[in-house]
Amino acid sequence: MKIKEIRKKLHLSQRKLAEIITENGHDCSYRTIQNIEGGKNNPSFGFMAAFLRAFPEYSIDEIFFTDEDLE
Repeated sequence: MKIKEIRKKLHLSQRKLAEIITENGHDCSYRTIQNIEGGKNNPSFGFMAAFLRAFPEYSIDEIFFTDEDLE
């Protein structure tokens, strides 16, 4: 999962990313971001859709899946 790398590249805190995800249609807290980045939770479809609305320059495959997931 590359959310953390993208978030840091964009100079966003976990709270700011959560706000952006919420603004793009999926209720999200910084704890959700923490849990996804820490591998405790997988992102929901709603989260992924909101992330892609906010950051259309990225693809679902490159953000949310590893090469192993795609095999």
